[in-house]
Amino acid sequence: MVILVISLVIRRRKVSEKYLLATPHGWYFRRAVPKSLQPILGKTVLKKPLKTATFTEAKAEARFLVADSEKLFQKLRDSMSDPRIWPIGFTLSKASIDQSGNVTVEGLQMDPDKIEAETAALRSFMETLKCNNAKAGNTLKLSDAIEQFIAEKSSDGSWSGKTKDEIQAALDLIAEILGDQSISELTRENALSVRKTLIKLPVNRSKDPLYRDKSVAQILKMKTPAQCLSTASVNKCITRASALWEWALQFNYVNSNIFKKMQLKTGKASRDLRERFTSDQVKLLLDNLDPSSEDRYWITYIAAYSGMRLNEICQLDIKDIVCKDNVYSFSINAIDNDKSLKTLSSKRLVPIHDQLIYLGFLKYVESRKNSTKLFPNLKLTKNGFGDAISKWFGGYRQKLGFAKKGPVFHSFRHTVADSLKQLRVDQTIIEDILGHSGNNRSATATTYTNRFTQDILKIELNRLTY
Repeated sequence: MVILVISLVIRRRKVSEKYLLATPHGWYFRRAVPKSLQPILGKTVLKKPLKTATFTEAKAEARFLVADSEKLFQKLRDSMSDPRIWPIGFTLSKASIDQSGNVTVEGLQMDPDKIEAETAALRSFMETLKCNNAKAGNTLKLSDAIEQFIAEKSSDGSWSGKTKDEIQAALDLIAEILGDQSISELTRENALSVRKTLIKLPVNRSKDPLYRDKSVAQILKMKTPAQCLSTASVNKCITRASALWEWALQFNYVNSNIFKKMQLKTGKASRDLRERFTSDQVKLLLDNLDPSSEDRYWITYIAAYSGMRLNEICQLDIKDIVCKDNVYSFSINAIDNDKSLKTLSSKRLVPIHDQLIYLGFLKYVESRKNSTKLFPNLKLTKNGFGDAISKWFGGYRQKLGFAKKGPVFHSFRHTVADSLKQLRVDQTIIEDILGHSGNNRSATATTYTNRFTQDILKIELNRLTY
């Protein structure tokens, strides 16, 4: 199985390069639309400029676009396999396929004036039905699915080291509860049993001497733990499982996502669970910073005036402070091996707020020009570069009178998002600044359209004040 995973990673790298096109204007992603899908999509080729001159960056982004375009194709194929939503001309009441692969249709009606086109469409429909039926025979053990899923996502830079460890632990727990069955045989009832089990498990199981050497089955036979997993922890675990099933669905190992919408109700809107700083709290935090502690000073100010993630700030190189279209910006990227991105949409340019420039940030950058890192004192750990700042900030906020379980460093991100929203900044602009893909944006919008220009983002971000 190890050999299988390695070959999968190598194959994916070659696939991503296959769709790259070098032009005098830079790299392009170019992928032909399957002939059977061209009438639905209305185009023969998907093409997107990658806005990079380096092959390494182009290859990394192409891997995401290969996956996105495959999802688009699969969604179209799924619609083709259902005669009730078949988008071209002919209609039929039923379609079935026997074990030999022979297709039978009932109640077929065609437009006599479009007989040639609709016959071709019917042929494509039947071929797709056969293809989907053949793929449905794929089977994969849950342990193998987890191994391949982790290997694939790790190889394309989708996750940081910390995220990978958290997802691995969650999926290992799911596998322990379900057992190593064929993933295609697991049902919605199995997912429900996972949820019922999770809410009975203790917090910090791996650290507690009472539970760390015991299996889930053994724990369930013991007295109910004094403190069980929180709703948020249970939901996070279920979300990890749902991501695995979405991946398996993409490759036709399963017919549905059994963990979809399986999260527990929290009793609060999600926006209420993500604590923000008030404007006065931000002022308190910023006004009490020591300018001589340059790392802490600038990292906190950048977070408050950009909404960037802690590790996005801490991993910055000097070369990541760029000027594009006369706008100084932070370049969030994973070009170098010591940097990572949470998702593809995390790669972006974030304008540097005028308040940072006023305080002398560009002078600080100039003073570090002989260094590689913008904050060279920070050390890389498995969680990225932000561990030291995160630990310091926890103590700093408590010294200023914040509750132990109140807003944390990441709350700056929610604060910026909410502040811009209250200023009626367009949601898409907020998403471009923060590096969110947006749940309501279509696949076409997120994959084949560009972000707002830097001057527009700069104007909107500069409206943020405390």
